[in-house]
Amino acid sequence: MRNNSVYQEFYKDTLKDLDAFNKECGDIRVQFTNNAPFTVGNMSNEKAFAILTEYNENVSGLRRKEIQAKFGYDLFNINYTQSSDL
Repeated sequence: MRNNSVYQEFYKDTLKDLDAFNKECGDIRVQFTNNAPFTVGNMSNEKAFAILTEYNENVSGLRRKEIQAKFGYDLFNINYTQSSDL
């Protein structure tokens, strides 16, 4: 019985982590869409490259988190597809 309750606790934690990860991916996309240099002249080249570099670093970090979390998704047979926001 104890093993089942531990399993259920880890399962719930994994689902919560998945929800938080998906929300974080969406938040990063929204932030980038709001601040991205889509037009010429609304910011300097340096600031535009800084925004693009920051976004690239954020996406790389999220991809690393995704790879690390994949073990838990596989363990609990959670149907997970890669985030379209990455």
